Amino acid sequence: MKRDIKVLIASPLFDHQAYAKKYLSGASAHKAAAHYAQHWREGLEPGPDFDPMQYLLDHPDVAAANLNPLVHFEVAGRREARKIRKPGEAPRTTTVPFEQVLQARLAHLGPMRIMDDASRGLRINVVTDSIGPASLFGGVATALILAACLAQKKNAQLRLITRNGEGSPDVVARLLELNQVQFTGTLTMLESAPTTGYYVPTRKDEDVFITTSWWTTSGVRKAIPAAQIIYLLQEDERMFYGYGDERMRCEEVLSDTNIVFALNTQLLQRHLTQGPNPIQGLADRSTYFEPAFPSMRPAIKPLSKTKRRFFFYGRPNNLRNLYLRGLEVITQAILRGILDPKEWEFHFAGKDLPNGTLPGEPDIYFHQQLGWAEYAALLQTIDIGLTLMDTPHPSYPPLDLACSGAVAVTNSSGIKTDLSQYSKNIICAAPTVDALLDGLREALAISESQKLENLKTAGIQKDWNISLADSITFLSDRIPALHV
Repeated sequence: MKRDIKVLIASPLFDHQAYAKKYLSGASAHKAAAHYAQHWREGLEPGPDFDPMQYLLDHPDVAAANLNPLVHFEVAGRREARKIRKPGEAPRTTTVPFEQVLQARLAHLGPMRIMDDASRGLRINVVTDSIGPASLFGGVATALILAACLAQKKNAQLRLITRNGEGSPDVVARLLELNQVQFTGTLTMLESAPTTGYYVPTRKDEDVFITTSWWTTSGVRKAIPAAQIIYLLQEDERMFYGYGDERMRCEEVLSDTNIVFALNTQLLQRHLTQGPNPIQGLADRSTYFEPAFPSMRPAIKPLSKTKRRFFFYGRPNNLRNLYLRGLEVITQAILRGILDPKEWEFHFAGKDLPNGTLPGEPDIYFHQQLGWAEYAALLQTIDIGLTLMDTPHPSYPPLDLACSGAVAVTNSSGIKTDLSQYSKNIICAAPTVDALLDGLREALAISESQKLENLKTAGIQKDWNISLADSITFLSDRIPALHV
């Protein structure tokens, strides 16, 4: 402190008179310097020619060392020709209202834009991000099927609300046809982005909204009473995120005790109610169903082929698909002689797949963004498939493969340790390389006759109306608008 006072008194940039007048009336040069040496962190200005706070901004090493800015400049900065500025000389830092920051970052969670609709009649609404050709697969397809079955059962209208672009009636018609779901009522579509889309006409008590994610649920919940919402949950969506804001907000939506849930598979229901991080009270306000696969079946006449076919489902940019672990397993299966590259050809299907090669240079075919018919036809030619998903439910690709006559190898995850209740042609192994290689060996050991027998005794649903019947009954009891 004594050294700092000496340095300050000697500095031409320390104006003790101006400093005393501003902060310490009548103080001597020594008292003024001592005061600044002790209180400089409070943003005090030592004189009209030196801005100490700007000096720290311009030289973050000084700030990091917690050094008095003027003392540092006189001891070292002047010799090093460090830049200094006068107070007010630096441009003002641009500020942004924090309300604006929140609005921008949380726009996707904004309330659904609604307006009154005086028309009458029960209407089932699906709220999803988009409906395009890819919607023929997976979660969006399941949401549309549930809505169509519910609307048909209740003689209701059906409306699809998309948040990111317009929907396609042709896609919906094709989807329902493929899944053998009949809907004879009125179908309408509406695009309504959270902050810029069309307003959604809503009937006070006769609109029921099926939401398809925590963010669509959040937006609808802010505009519509919970008694009119069904949250179709097909994944533990908390697993999309590391610990932070998004995961926290997701859990808040999942924990909303006023919302009724429809859960895709009993495994997911068990995970969410009995797993390591259960959602309190969810068991009492949820129903579950098993998916149906009416269009996935083995080829009537097996394809004549010179090589056996290995299928790998991978999405490099969807981390839950364990793409790299899948590549490790396939590579090691070839190197260890489990798969002979001269006897097998490989079919990689998914999205964003890079072209590549495998040891021994076997034939590899890359299938990206397949149409439904192409996908189903491909699976009918497959002998063994590797399809990984780090989630506590079966996911659709292993079931697709088993329905199509192939043997599927997948990974365990949490309570998902055995999928033989769906089909004995699905082998579930721990997600280590060695365990999955053992799974491939087990798959290879299944004879054609045993594979056919497993196909006959499989427990995979084939009819959506049967699959959804109990859930529709549950929802009809819980949602007042469905008491018809």
